[in-house]
Amino acid sequence: MPKIDVPQSVETERAVLGAVLLDNAAFPQLAELDASEFFLDSHRVIFSAMREMAAAVIPVDLVTLAQRLIDSGQLDRIGGGSYISSLTDGLPKLDNISHYVKIVKEKAAARRMMQAGISLAEAAQSGVPAEELADTVRALVPGPESSNGSQPSKSLAEKVYPTVPDAAWCDTAKVYYDALRNSTSASEAYHLAIFIAAAGMILGRSCFFRLPKPKFANFYVALVGRAGKAKKGTAMDYGIDLVTDCAPDVPWLSSVDSAEGFVDFLSRNQKQRETKDSPGLLYFSELRSLVDKASKEGSRNIIPKLAEAFDCGQKIEVGTRHNPLIAKHPIVTIFGGASPTWLDKLTMADLEGGLGSRFIWIPGNAKEPFSDPPPIDQQRWNSVVHTLGEARKYWGERKQTEFKFTPAAGAMWGPVFKKLYRSTTGDPLIEIMGERADLHCRKVAMVYAAIERGEPLIDVQHLSKAVAWTEFLVESLYAIFSDFGLSEKLKEQRLIRKTIAQYMPSGLTRKKLRKRLWRIETETFNRQLRWMIQEEEVQAIITGAPPYQSQFLFLPDWEAEKTALEEGKKDPEEEPREEPKVRGVLGNKR
Repeated sequence: MPKIDVPQSVETERAVLGAVLLDNAAFPQLAELDASEFFLDSHRVIFSAMREMAAAVIPVDLVTLAQRLIDSGQLDRIGGGSYISSLTDGLPKLDNISHYVKIVKEKAAARRMMQAGISLAEAAQSGVPAEELADTVRALVPGPESSNGSQPSKSLAEKVYPTVPDAAWCDTAKVYYDALRNSTSASEAYHLAIFIAAAGMILGRSCFFRLPKPKFANFYVALVGRAGKAKKGTAMDYGIDLVTDCAPDVPWLSSVDSAEGFVDFLSRNQKQRETKDSPGLLYFSELRSLVDKASKEGSRNIIPKLAEAFDCGQKIEVGTRHNPLIAKHPIVTIFGGASPTWLDKLTMADLEGGLGSRFIWIPGNAKEPFSDPPPIDQQRWNSVVHTLGEARKYWGERKQTEFKFTPAAGAMWGPVFKKLYRSTTGDPLIEIMGERADLHCRKVAMVYAAIERGEPLIDVQHLSKAVAWTEFLVESLYAIFSDFGLSEKLKEQRLIRKTIAQYMPSGLTRKKLRKRLWRIETETFNRQLRWMIQEEEVQAIITGAPPYQSQFLFLPDWEAEKTALEEGKKDPEEEPREEPKVRGVLGNKR
């Protein structure tokens, strides 16, 4: 087979970077360029640093760029300060910058096409279904930004996900995995996540901590991996078997068509078994089916009701006032699978709308399949069933038991909480998906403590294991979702809101906003602002008479000023007399 040259143009990449160093005014011409489109890793690092500096309104030159890379520990990675200086040597005309950008993008597109062909060949040889192959084509071929504004994630063949640290396993979880490891090629991360969730379901509402309302040990688990290869279903099946063996009174359901059907499932089981609580385990081989159903007329209340159920309130209710369906004391756990190609198609509304942060997202590294796997280790399995069954009985006899930190664990929790909170800052999408990281951490610590059947106390050992697991979860969020264009999209929207906030209550014209945000590419700016106006994130008022009309922009809460404008009492082009100030942090009103 002849050698295939990888499409690239290093000199053109150097010219693009050098142009910015010579004249920052060239940067807007690079708005359509993404760091991932550079061939050399050093160029990707340099361009990312330049973009960060431009966003922070920091001049980009030889000195400031070098210092930025020193601060981030990446100067040696790109070849040192001498390499930065060399970028401006023999630089062609700056007038040709748009042409250089086009060449870089074309070479990147050619590399993606080449990689797509390689990935498809590998996938086809491994027996991946046709639908999955089609999804791979759509994800890999279009480019760094697809039609819906999201960036495609890397194919699973290219991506290596984080591994679970040894410090995250409790003794019973280790025995559980040892019972299965020779019988299934499913990722150990899948098995640990399912074990924790199954153990929490087995404990039910017998154990809780206050935050300030009672929080129970229920989990929503999403196993992320390629269909047919990751063995997500195998891991979930074993979890269902574990719950069934330890708590046969807990029903499970593999399909939900509506909120009414969901609540009816919980309440019917409660009535039939004459139990005080309403437990329920939902199993979705692919979460795509749930989201697809939730998008249809008559089923759009599913997601909000599942989000409500996560909090395990006193009751969950749906229906009319005269004919309500009520499930008292619900506790719900979800096992679900998700393919990377499906995740790429999700919108911000899908992830932000309620369930995104309630799920723990578990990626799984593919393992070699067993040609003739032996049965599970029944002795170890029985040991786990006995341990969890005894824990269920032990705490069940004590009704509802509140778990608290020991003094040492309590002293440890403050810094841990701050660390977990800060671990998801910086990427808007990861902030949303990881906003309940501290809650998940405390739940896992409580499960580990409850399994031991001692005092209702979470000690340093339990908390340390839970922290190791939660740090893995946060790292996994970045591994799964950092390829999405949604993060960049949300950053742009927040920048628009922040800029308008600086001019409140006076507001500002669209023309002035565009001038302030010149670094955002024009088409992107128009698309984002149009969406924000449609969603009422921003309110626009047309002032003046043709041909001198202006579109005046407000954040939604400033009624008095908007009224004054509508009545013509304010000149829309009037500059603020004082330096504008930000009046608080503005988030999504929904």
